[in-house]
Amino acid sequence: MEGSPSQSRFFRDNALAAASLRRRLESGQIDRTKSILHLVHRWHAAQYPDTDEGIGSSPIANYTERDLLRLAQAAGFGELHLELHISVTNTYRKTWEVFIDSSPHPLAPSLRTILEERFTAEERRLFEAAVRPMVESAEFAETDRMVYLTALKP
Repeated sequence: MEGSPSQSRFFRDNALAAASLRRRLESGQIDRTKSILHLVHRWHAAQYPDTDEGIGSSPIANYTERDLLRLAQAAGFGELHLELHISVTNTYRKTWEVFIDSSPHPLAPSLRTILEERFTAEERRLFEAAVRPMVESAEFAETDRMVYLTALKP
């Protein structure tokens, strides 16, 4: 009997990047008066866990493709085939409105919600002034990770 193909997106790298940025900010390596990285961190931390504990307990970030393969084996599947696809592309040109209304996964708030609920008016202005030109000129590179797993169940 063949198991059905399974797709999974991996957000662990995004969470690890948010945690790394948190550590750099907390260590003082980044001068908050000369950088908006503390605002970028606040944005990412609202969408991904940014601590080791948070990553470990997160259903979107606490596993890798190897863990997925081991789980399928432990469930009794055999003849496993796992394909990992990683694409790094410059984003297609998006309007600012589309960008701030999007979310990277179903558990994450949109950037618009984050800006409205967690940023002051001045922080929103600074953030938009720095990020909007990059979004609208397609300077952002996006990394998309997708795993396809097929297996046989005896």
